[in-house]
Amino acid sequence: MEAFYKYKSTKGVHDPTLIYHEPNETYYLFSTDTIYEGEMTQGIPIRKSKDLVNWDYLGTALKEIPKWVYKYTHPGNLWAPEVVLIEGVYNMYYSASKFGTNESCIGLAQASHPEGPWVDKGYVFSSHPKKSESNAIDANVLKDRNGKQWFVYGSFFSGIYIKEIDEKTGKLVDPKIEGHCIARRTLNVEGAIEGPFIYYHKDFDMYYLFTSYDFLGASYNIRVARAKDIQGPYTDMNGLKMFGQSENPHINGTKILGSYQYDLHWTSIGHNSILDLKDKQYLVAHSRVNNLPYPHYLYIKEIIWLDSGWPTVALGKVIRYVDYEFNEIEGIVFDNLSTETRTPQLIEGIRESKTYECELEKGEVCMCISGVDKWGRVFWGYERRKQET
Repeated sequence: MEAFYKYKSTKGVHDPTLIYHEPNETYYLFSTDTIYEGEMTQGIPIRKSKDLVNWDYLGTALKEIPKWVYKYTHPGNLWAPEVVLIEGVYNMYYSASKFGTNESCIGLAQASHPEGPWVDKGYVFSSHPKKSESNAIDANVLKDRNGKQWFVYGSFFSGIYIKEIDEKTGKLVDPKIEGHCIARRTLNVEGAIEGPFIYYHKDFDMYYLFTSYDFLGASYNIRVARAKDIQGPYTDMNGLKMFGQSENPHINGTKILGSYQYDLHWTSIGHNSILDLKDKQYLVAHSRVNNLPYPHYLYIKEIIWLDSGWPTVALGKVIRYVDYEFNEIEGIVFDNLSTETRTPQLIEGIRESKTYECELEKGEVCMCISGVDKWGRVFWGYERRKQET
């Protein structure tokens, strides 16, 4: 685990969301309750950083699981926070669930500063096996191009949904209805889709739906699709809609990240959010390492937008974008049907790409390329190294 030493301050981070607080030029990280110093947290951990690498643990946003939440579903911890600034107030949407069921709920806490104090504002939405098809966890909140506020949620069961939200209260316009389904996978993979996050890109005037497929093992991966309207239909790079086909449930959604081994061995990458810094965007997720169930760490990569408007991610830390001609490109292809990429392969049939100088995990600098091939597969490439004789 020595190779992951620089990530030690994010050990245990799961389902992360990141915000940047301009007044004190500080990043704040919120995540699912997990084990910290031998004990399970119960109130959404908060960490802060100046450089996105070294993080200080500040404690939990809430002192305990709110009584109304515990009464509803008896959870052991709180999950998947979403933190957004609305009308000068930080709104934190958190989830609670009885694992493996859709007996779940989403609550709201508010604060004037990311460090708190956070005050619980109670119920936002819920689901239950006796009344619901959807699963009320994994909230995501955003504005559309016209300034209307939307609430996205869902995990497994019947898929991902979107509803309107009241900007003044932070609560739903109509909490009794489930909303409009925008993505769903078939039951032969147990409906394995979760962690929705929609990002609106102003330059391309498109909405990008990021979701995670499968379970928290080597097959866990991140997909993306896009739409002109926030309510869809969302389609992937090959024109397929986000409703999985029963005969081939893995082909829908463009896979942009999955388990791989190159500089380090990352597995189970998923449940992402987007950190938007105006001139740059970063994909923020969690990842396990070396095929071990624990621990898991924060995983951050800069998003590289292709000219066609599709997102890819950088292999490492981008130093600068350059024009560069590769003689032969070796790299990693994120094929929709593959579980994990360990053996580098030659990259062929490039449809679109961008090149850049990049610093890898262990400090080595190389020329890299991120793009998509003619089969609609996202890839990373890097300068092929000469073998020593």
